[in-house]
Amino acid sequence: MTHFFRTLCLTLLFTSVPPALAEVFFTELQLKKTLFPSAELIARTIQIDRSLLKEIKKATSARLISKSIKVWEVRQQDQLTGWLFNAEVLGKHENIRYALTINAAGTITNLEIMEYHETHGGEVSSELWRAQMFGKNLSNRLKLGKNIDNISGATLSCRHLVDGIHGLLIVHDRLLRGA
Repeated sequence: MTHFFRTLCLTLLFTSVPPALAEVFFTELQLKKTLFPSAELIARTIQIDRSLLKEIKKATSARLISKSIKVWEVRQQDQLTGWLFNAEVLGKHENIRYALTINAAGTITNLEIMEYHETHGGEVSSELWRAQMFGKNLSNRLKLGKNIDNISGATLSCRHLVDGIHGLLIVHDRLLRGA
């Protein structure tokens, strides 16, 4: 292989692939301190059984990354006030790590993107897009293009996040509500 051809191949290889956005917006500790500075957080790991996985898949087409979900019970003055979920979904090619807060009644109170590694679509971390979820609950049946707007160029990230969030609402309803 000639020097010119080798140089050309390497140049094309390294300039034609856009770099991934490797953004870490929040660590777990930062998130807990920011969202719940005075609350007591009790860590739990929830195991998702096969029947619940099927139910989530049927309702959302979400592909959960794990059969276990990290969640914290949020308590203020010894009263259950809600739940903090730490979850991941597959974007287009890379995982998107996010945190979702749901109050004791099952309504979404916050959504934060913790880590985003895709080359496009980082706009899912914008407050305007995330705020569409606030105040929603399981009865709203979150659906991209219906009651949640899409972001052009980030369709898969948006769809998978919305499906993952709806899946967490199902988990809350089946396993945590009234706990």
